[in-house]
Amino acid sequence: MPLQNTQVEEALCSSDEVIKTLLSYILNLNIHNVSNQKIIISSLNKLLSTSKTRLQGLEILHLMIPYSTPSIITENALDWMSHCLVKHVGDDLTEAKLVTIGLIVEYASADQDFTKKFIQDYISKVLDMCLGAKSNPHEIRAALNTLAICMKSYHSWFTQHKGRIEKYLLTFLDCTDEDLLIKAARCFHYLQQVGGAGVDGVAHRSNFSAAFTKLCVTAHKLFDYFFENETEVEQLNLDGEHFEYTELHLDSQKTLDITAKRITNCLEFLKTMLLEGYPVVKEIKPLEILNLVKRGCAIHQCISTAQEDSLDDYLFSVLLIDIQVKLLQLLRIFIIWGQSNLFPYSYMVTKILVDTFNRNQNCICIKQNQVFQETVYKALKYWFQVSKCAVKSQFQEKIIEGILNEIRPSKTAISLSTKHYLICLHMAPPFEHSAFGIPLSLEVYPFGLMALISRLILKSIR
Repeated sequence: MPLQNTQVEEALCSSDEVIKTLLSYILNLNIHNVSNQKIIISSLNKLLSTSKTRLQGLEILHLMIPYSTPSIITENALDWMSHCLVKHVGDDLTEAKLVTIGLIVEYASADQDFTKKFIQDYISKVLDMCLGAKSNPHEIRAALNTLAICMKSYHSWFTQHKGRIEKYLLTFLDCTDEDLLIKAARCFHYLQQVGGAGVDGVAHRSNFSAAFTKLCVTAHKLFDYFFENETEVEQLNLDGEHFEYTELHLDSQKTLDITAKRITNCLEFLKTMLLEGYPVVKEIKPLEILNLVKRGCAIHQCISTAQEDSLDDYLFSVLLIDIQVKLLQLLRIFIIWGQSNLFPYSYMVTKILVDTFNRNQNCICIKQNQVFQETVYKALKYWFQVSKCAVKSQFQEKIIEGILNEIRPSKTAISLSTKHYLICLHMAPPFEHSAFGIPLSLEVYPFGLMALISRLILKSIR
């Protein structure tokens, strides 16, 4: 039942914490009552007009917009936008204002009159506000959210500002806040969709492919420094353009740490581009990802004899394992995304996973890293599900033997069954000595492996 006018006004202006917790319910029940609607809008505008109550007004607006009708929003959106873009003396409400702007655009962008006025008078100021947000993580988070909403709503307008936005988003390659990094990566993905799509989406396809390639080359350039003192078996000749990043003039340990962070953040950008939806078909050259994963996973510096290593060596090894976890996660996502399109690269994918898996079996410092081991097994699981008979038998034998050597299962933990021309090996917790706590199910070819699997299982449970 709607409240009386005076009750609504008192509730909106109240500083009582109990009343504040009920505001969303009060707004939801009263915003559609014509009489109370006028009181709410009037009271809200008074709060927004006074410096002492402006934050309270913005917070109420955050609650109210999702409950409001389109007519309420379009009638008041430009006035509310003006309050958000005026910089008052001593005003420290950037975060709240950015959140409000994002909500207004999200709910009002379908209105042509609002859109025309917003693009004419406001959007440039909003972009400046988003790119200038630097005070604290909360403010930056709000800026990235609002930037994403605006790019999705008015993608054509942002074409002329693409370079400026790209430069800002690439500063997050140095970011240590995972949530901010993910939001920046998502904005980077939306940035590839600004401007016209072109005939059959050719412009969007080109934007995506070019950005994806450039990120891969950037990661390789960072690997050039990270592996500077290592001997790489295979050298890649990369002629492609890479994104610019600030040169580091720090001590070796800080430089190594920042370079590793830049690599993993590049991988997060790539992962986001694979996972997020896109209006046209994504065109990716599989070798761009596979060569990157292969290179990053090919080197290992064991720290099981740490007393003989320098602190730089120890740091390198720890950072490399973290990078390899991210690479394997990226490979797993790429396998799920690529499916049967990766069959022509079956040998390469399998070789990467088997080599990494074998190191997982033999190296003490990796065997003690549960995250690394789980990541390897998850990638293997999805590759077996996708590739099936594309995996050569010698690789199957190595993987199955390695799995069964690594665990000491109870008798009920492993079961074998046949399905058509498959041998199905099912593993589930509990394991007496398991490096991974996840159920595993592999489908292997051909029946000739049954004898091998049976011998290994019998050996492991005796």
